[in-house]
Amino acid sequence: MGRKAKPIGLHIVEGNGSRLTKKEIHSSGSRRSAVSRHGSHSTTPLAMVEYTNNSAETNRVPHPLLTKKKQLHEQMKSLAVEFGLTPSSRARLAMPQKKKWKGLKNRLSSFLDSLSG
Repeated sequence: MGRKAKPIGLHIVEGNGSRLTKKEIHSSGSRRSAVSRHGSHSTTPLAMVEYTNNSAETNRVPHPLLTKKKQLHEQMKSLAVEFGLTPSSRARLAMPQKKKWKGLKNRLSSFLDSLSG
C-alpha cells in the first residue's frame, strides 16, 4: 500500500521540487480537483482567501490561520524575552558582582552601628 498522491495545491506552494511538468501534474485524476479549486496560475493558493462582502465585492485577504500563526509567534517571542530565553535577555539577567555586595554590606553594617550607638 503506497502513499497517497500529494495535492496539486501543495505542489504549487512547495515550488514543484520534483520538477514535474504541468502535463505530469495535471495527468493525475485526484489532482485535477485541486487544480480547479485553487487555480493553476496562483503561486500561493493557501496564503490568500477570497470572500464576498455585503456590497457584492470580492476581496482577497490573508488566510485566517496564517494570521493567527503570526499572532501566536509574536506572543511566543515576547514570552521568550520576558523569561530570559533569548541571548540578549539572558545577558540582562547577569548576577551582580561580589564587589558591589561587599561595599553594600560594609555600608549597611556601619549604618546599623550608627543607629544602635
